[in-house]
Amino acid sequence: RPALFRWLVPAACLAMGWRLARPGPGGGFRLEFALYCAGVLICCMFFHGELALRKPRPGPALPHFYLAAAAGGALGGVFVALAAPVLFNSYLELPVAIILCLVLALVFFFGYKPRRLWRLSVVLAFTFFLAAKLREGDSVLEIRNFHGALRVVDSGGSGQRIRTLYHGGIRHGTEYLSSDGGRIPTTYYTPFS
Repeated sequence: RPALFRWLVPAACLAMGWRLARPGPGGGFRLEFALYCAGVLICCMFFHGELALRKPRPGPALPHFYLAAAAGGALGGVFVALAAPVLFNSYLELPVAIILCLVLALVFFFGYKPRRLWRLSVVLAFTFFLAAKLREGDSVLEIRNFHGALRVVDSGGSGQRIRTLYHGGIRHGTEYLSSDGGRIPTTYYTPFS
């Protein structure tokens, strides 16, 4: 039902983008899990519906249609598994996918023309990039490999500076940077562990 998805898809993209731009856990794992699952479901339902509407009638073009659909899925998997870890220091696949969903939704639902769409895409991409950079804070190091994205962040005031190791969005370790606090155990550790 295109009338329903005309509002659901932009709302889902904006909700996921809003959550990505916010620092910290923001509502807990259950809320984030529900938000992303619902957002991805809405976008997938929309795009699969649009794909089904454009399917050719039975004939010689139908196998090419299915081959192109399968090739698109395979290329997406190759991009996420092989290209993205080399191209990006952090997880940028989701923000890129959200921007593409929003742009394609504007084409399908509201008939945006390529020239207007190009300008809108640049503005959206810049907005998401800026929000992601503001969220990262004072990153000392960002590394991404097959296992995930690691980020080291320094924070705190001049008297109480701390360094934190993040794996994705999970904090895995914190240490005090001052000379008197450097040996104090933090996060997973206690003085008796």
